[in-house]
Amino acid sequence: APSTTAFRRLVAPMAPWVFAAPTIAFATLPGLVDAGLDGWRTVYAGLATAVTPGTGILVAPLARRLAARHRMATAFCGLAAIAAGLLVGALAVARIDPALGLLAAVLLGGGYGLSVAYGLTEVAALTPPHRLARRTARFWALCYLGFCAPYAVTLLTGAWSPSAVLTGGAVLALLTLAALVRNAART
Repeated sequence: APSTTAFRRLVAPMAPWVFAAPTIAFATLPGLVDAGLDGWRTVYAGLATAVTPGTGILVAPLARRLAARHRMATAFCGLAAIAAGLLVGALAVARIDPALGLLAAVLLGGGYGLSVAYGLTEVAALTPPHRLARRTARFWALCYLGFCAPYAVTLLTGAWSPSAVLTGGAVLALLTLAALVRNAART
């Protein structure tokens, strides 16, 4: 079915980033940048945990404006924000800079908000009403794969530095973006 093909090409590649971005922002980054925050580490982690989804909520009006301009704009901007957040996160880790870590959390949270808005909107647009519940469940199942991202970062830091792993994540986000651009042009 055409809607199944469109889902596989335009939604599925992006879906894991929906939760990979925020979980890296609040489960991985705080512990990598909080040196020197003696007595304030828990407060810092809590702040990162609040900033990330908070930014995701704040970008909702932007997501609507982007979607009104171009069907794929929200996805493209979401993945670009995630890639930027991972690069800022890599710099924050290299410098052990908590302020940069919070900026990374803002970018990753914004990318999360844009990506989830795109995914849910696109699923609804592609899917006939009698299949919407099933396709939405598939979207969420793919999103939940992103919860493995902090574990993957931890595993990979056995072979590479955390900054290199986060930079590699940014490259993967940009490759996903390139695939979506290509797939959107073909669909």
